[in-house]
Amino acid sequence: AVFSSPFMGIGAGLVFSIVLFLWQSSESSPVASMSDGSRTVSRTLRPFWELRTLRQEGSRTIVLYLQGQLFFGSGQSLAAALVAAVEGHSSCSELGSVRYCILSFSKVPSIDASAAEQLKIAIKRISRHGCKVVFCRMGLEVFQMLSACNIIKSPDIDLRRVLNIDRQEELVQRPASPEDNFQEDDLPLQEDDHMMASRSLHWKKLPTFRDPSKGDQDAFDDETDALNYCERHLLREFCYIEGGMAISVPTLEPYMRSYGNACAQGARLDEEVFEKLNRLSPGTMASLRPFCDVRTGLAPRQELDPNTVALHFVLQGGVALVDVHRQGEADSLVSMKGFHGRGRQRLRKRYPPGSVISHLGFLLPAERPVGPAPV
Repeated sequence: AVFSSPFMGIGAGLVFSIVLFLWQSSESSPVASMSDGSRTVSRTLRPFWELRTLRQEGSRTIVLYLQGQLFFGSGQSLAAALVAAVEGHSSCSELGSVRYCILSFSKVPSIDASAAEQLKIAIKRISRHGCKVVFCRMGLEVFQMLSACNIIKSPDIDLRRVLNIDRQEELVQRPASPEDNFQEDDLPLQEDDHMMASRSLHWKKLPTFRDPSKGDQDAFDDETDALNYCERHLLREFCYIEGGMAISVPTLEPYMRSYGNACAQGARLDEEVFEKLNRLSPGTMASLRPFCDVRTGLAPRQELDPNTVALHFVLQGGVALVDVHRQGEADSLVSMKGFHGRGRQRLRKRYPPGSVISHLGFLLPAERPVGPAPV
């Protein structure tokens, strides 16, 4: 600015800032941390034989926590890190050793079309190893870009409800096919400077989400939902299939298989199986039946009365224990405590069939002694 006009100095500073930003963004890794399914599990309560299987076979699921804005430079680094995480796995010489790769976008505010295309190429490459990529913790902007690039095809029902997708667009269902993961849409896309506008126009005119009832989801609201999805498929393959790859648990008792079938099919758990799961004497449920209020036909996400002090025996479906965001609480504190998705709720635990749940106060004495307690 001393040897030229102030405008030249401002322009030079602006160009230098842009170059510095691009250089720092490309140098920093888009992967903040990494874990696998043997160390990170969902918040679903599971019996000991399933936990044993996940401890031995859970490494077939890897979790990548992403960070920063994803554009051309960082997108290329992300694609390379994704391929290295799958192909560099300790047992990747075995085809399909890594079954699932979960990408968490909780710290990714945005992603551009070039980074999305590089991610799509990397997903196609690791799919040759039998690995499926699952997405979670996305904002609406990231979700729209991944959907417009035909990367996300079957979001979970809860994710659709959280992002309000069904009200924004009229979803078009399409049948799944073996080549559905990688086929391009009928609408041509111009790979030029107007790529972003073309992608946005494509998103608004031709959403291509599959029917969520098919059970082949690829995007979820939270990490625990994505982990629960991957765990169900691993348990079915390595724990419950007879004559399959169930090497983690050599022998399953009949009640264990009945429990697995009830969870997989959403059927009612037999009372004899419930008694064995909770180590109750045979006939206990029959003797308690006259004192129980049997509730059937509960709608999904129906809340139980918090003022009812009772012991709940879960025989079908599941019960989720959540913390609800209180009105008036600061957004920064809410974010720090982990309230995100699900209408600003935080999932503590998900109880499957065979669980016994109640309010904590039900298990504590009504009155506590005042004064020092005896030692």
